[in-house]
Amino acid sequence: MLLDFWAVECGGCKVEVPWYVEFDRKYRDKGLALIGIDTYGESLDKVKPFMAKVGRDYPVAIGNDALGERFHVEEMPLTLLIDRNGRIAVSHAGIVDKAQFENDIQELLQSTPG
Repeated sequence: MLLDFWAVECGGCKVEVPWYVEFDRKYRDKGLALIGIDTYGESLDKVKPFMAKVGRDYPVAIGNDALGERFHVEEMPLTLLIDRNGRIAVSHAGIVDKAQFENDIQELLQSTPG
């Protein structure tokens, strides 16, 4: 699972979101699930147009400070890759390196639960 903490007004998030849309389309059938969390708690009136503009069709939730604290969101974007055992395998604050992150996704998709 790719868990993305983002916000409409986050510059780095605007860079990454198209990559995540690409990853979703490329790896969904291989087992990747994506969830976006709008960390700023922005209204749906603000989030929905942004989602449509970038072609994001994976689930997005509106977060709050308590959720941000639970996942230690101190910088955005924050992206987590969660393995098949439910453990955080990769945690990346700031803009990810697209190629390296895709390699991380591929490795996790090939791993078996254990």
